[in-house]
Amino acid sequence: SHPIHNVALPVLEVWLALQDVPTSDRHPTLAAPLYQQLTEVVLNRVAYPSTFISWEEELDLESSDFNEMRRLSTDVLVGAYYLLRSSYLETLANIVMSIDSSDWEVVESAFFCMCSVGREACARIKSVKNAASSGRDSPVAADGESTSIGLTQVVGIICA
Repeated sequence: SHPIHNVALPVLEVWLALQDVPTSDRHPTLAAPLYQQLTEVVLNRVAYPSTFISWEEELDLESSDFNEMRRLSTDVLVGAYYLLRSSYLETLANIVMSIDSSDWEVVESAFFCMCSVGREACARIKSVKNAASSGRDSPVAADGESTSIGLTQVVGIICA
């Protein structure tokens, strides 16, 4: 997590390239714990600066760099979600629960991270309904249920 956005951007490219490698072909250290840590780093990286008031008054960060970071991080977050599934949402919930409620930047960033995987999470939740209507019980359905609970938990924490 380099403090300068222009240096951190190429690192995101590495994570994007890694997503093209099947998980079975990756080194064992490139598993869930690392991706949970990656999610935390990205959440902090895509948060507005703590001194942020407006882009006109922001001296440490260019809006174009910030927007580029968010654009690239979306694909990285989707990759993390596919690997972590409901644990991705638990990671977001744990971060939001551990911060001061006045840290709006982190809360907004958690919403951004949640929205980044919205389509994938909704598809997972729909799998619960599809499995239930067909009478099947599967790991996908169980994960879809966990995802539904996780989304509800994250939104409940953020909106509390």
